[in-house]
Amino acid sequence: MEQFIQFEDIINFIKKYFLLILSVTILLGGSAYALSEYVLDKEYQSQAQLLINQSSGESQEANYLDIQTNVSMINTLVDIMFGDKVLQQVSDQMDNRYSVGELEYALNYSHNFNSQVFTVESTLPEPEDAQTSLALLIEAFDTTFNDIYELPEEQSSMSVISQPDLNENPTSPNIPVNIIIGTLIGFFIGLILSLSREISDDKIRDEAFFERMGLVKLGQIRELSGRELKDTRLTKKNVKKKDKKDKKKEKLEEKEKKKGAK
Repeated sequence: MEQFIQFEDIINFIKKYFLLILSVTILLGGSAYALSEYVLDKEYQSQAQLLINQSSGESQEANYLDIQTNVSMINTLVDIMFGDKVLQQVSDQMDNRYSVGELEYALNYSHNFNSQVFTVESTLPEPEDAQTSLALLIEAFDTTFNDIYELPEEQSSMSVISQPDLNENPTSPNIPVNIIIGTLIGFFIGLILSLSREISDDKIRDEAFFERMGLVKLGQIRELSGRELKDTRLTKKNVKKKDKKDKKKEKLEEKEKKKGAK
């Protein structure tokens, strides 16, 4: 019986504050959508896959191949690719619309351990800029790498497995995820507001309250109708009416007394 009452209280609580919880949930979910769609800056991503070349013919190139297969050499290649010298070339060829620091933040890479395959990414506010910056990065890296190791220009230090793609769908902000987060936050805020209102409400609305609290009901005050409430209000009009009635009553009593005296 006790569990049934507790479950019934929960149902009654949800019914009582359903509109409040729903309105706050919809408000914050809609705000998250509007913020993601119209306020936050969109970002676009372009990707390319690269493979470090292993072709060689002479002894010097064979030694170079041994270095390529070393993991530390792969880390060195990454340092060169994302170094200031290469990024400055990319910035110059893009008319300095993006600084070296901005490109360093926008460009990223990933690769598996002991693998010579790179996945290079560029994330910028425009999809064309993301694709262009990635293509220029690959070109500038290949030229810089050959200069450092004094390789012939016709020999490329890497092969492009997949060219930089043009992705016109923004990768950020993630609107569905933001809507879900905003909706959940709105639901919990609405729940907290409802609980705070319920806790602060000290009015006794029905007899079931006494039963739940284990209290004894000593009496009950009858609820007055609207007409009764109107008649009981101490307004100037009601006071004047009462005075007139009292005066008439007094006059009648005086007349009756005079008649009795005669």
